[in-house]
Amino acid sequence: MDKNTDHIRENVITTGRAYVQLVESADVLLDRNPVWTERALLRLVRALHSHRLRGLVAVLPADITGETGGNYA
Repeated sequence: MDKNTDHIRENVITTGRAYVQLVESADVLLDRNPVWTERALLRLVRALHSHRLRGLVAVLPADITGETGGNYA
């Protein structure tokens, strides 16, 4: 692979990992019974980033999506 391809691959993996962390963090915080406004925002964050993560998983090869650390196929 060339340098540009490696850079793009790393960016995609980093983005996927960030999405996984956002979804998992929202789940942890929702388990702590936050006030209704925070609960609404956390649900929105979780839904948005779960959707984006599923989109990545749908179009990327398995070797790349496996590096994100998520199970969102």
